[in-house]
Amino acid sequence: MTAGRRWLSSAATSPSAMYASLVETRAVRRDPRQEAVLPRLDRLHAELNGYIAHRYRKPLSPIAPKRGFAASLMSLLRQSDEPAAVERAPKGLYIYGSPGTGKTLLMDMLYDCASVKHKRRVHFNSFMVNVHERIHRWRLSRDTDAADPIPPLAHGIGAEAHLLCFDEFQVTDVADAMIIRRLFDVLFEHGIVVVATSNRAPNELYKNGLQRELFVPFIDQLAQRCDVVNLDTDVDYRTVGAQLTGTYFQPDNVEQRRAFLSAFETVTHNAAPEKRDIPVGQGRTLHVRCCVRGVARFSFAELCDAYLGSADYAAIAREFHTVFLDGVPHFSIESRNVMRRFIVLVDELYQRKVRLVCLAAALPTELFQRSDNQAYDEGFAFDRCVSRLIEMQSKEYIVAGDLARKKRS
Repeated sequence: MTAGRRWLSSAATSPSAMYASLVETRAVRRDPRQEAVLPRLDRLHAELNGYIAHRYRKPLSPIAPKRGFAASLMSLLRQSDEPAAVERAPKGLYIYGSPGTGKTLLMDMLYDCASVKHKRRVHFNSFMVNVHERIHRWRLSRDTDAADPIPPLAHGIGAEAHLLCFDEFQVTDVADAMIIRRLFDVLFEHGIVVVATSNRAPNELYKNGLQRELFVPFIDQLAQRCDVVNLDTDVDYRTVGAQLTGTYFQPDNVEQRRAFLSAFETVTHNAAPEKRDIPVGQGRTLHVRCCVRGVARFSFAELCDAYLGSADYAAIAREFHTVFLDGVPHFSIESRNVMRRFIVLVDELYQRKVRLVCLAAALPTELFQRSDNQAYDEGFAFDRCVSRLIEMQSKEYIVAGDLARKKRS
């Protein structure tokens, strides 16, 4: 099983030393493919020691001395050669592979060990939600939409983190695709180092998407700025040794529904449910009709038939440590929009280590009815979702959630 971040410690001197410690304590299983990536992690770890992106380095002297013509000319020549500084930035990593292969573990080891003052680790979905919010706020502060928000946005993001680590890098929306291409152009120019995990290879990002030809330059640049590593293996470590904890009820019949409702009453100590409006962002709120302190119960229709998005699901994940979801159906090509919302919901709950209790039509592996007409990204994303639904039933996941909440409180 892949270790959660609860096992990671910045006390280790390098990613390989941390990995060796995790194997020795049996927190992770030794895996040759993961071990093959360790030299690259160690090299990047060494290159990042004290790293400051060139765009944010302070000049050696705050007051420039008076200079003659020759000195001024040489200074201009050095400034005109600024793009060369981008080449001197450490090369990042793009680690891709099937769900459960240990991509996130490897990235988190590097992040925890990295001696970089300004660094950030974030799920890519959450990152893009924040990007849209910042663009929205920037436009509200202007009298006209004529100005371009991307350069100042990229500068601000770069100032916050010279090392950006993205978990689950994916692109499914045309608006996101266009923003990503231009945003990362500036970030790379500023010397920001990117490390990312993904379920797909760079050349498969945004596959079959609208106006994909405008997105392709980003793929080329990503390959230049990051070493690309394929971590695929036949083993999903999240399903190895998983011990079920009674958080997934199926099929959706009278007996299982009774058990599902009984579990809700047990967790909430039979307290009377209340209604709440929780903040989503940009002035919006989401109505929750049934909750007791940190526990909420929703019908599948409430969360996935409705036109909700990642910002709504992230708000739920922030507000509640346990979510009961009633009526998860089978999915087919005809219900692709509903399925996409369900996948995003599971992603957001998983990232915050929220306990998810489901009443579903079938086992996770049997929920999706595949079709020859199914889009590539849909099948890929649902495979990840199935893996996460299985992991979220394990005792290890529950313990990780409890520890994450204690750390945040």
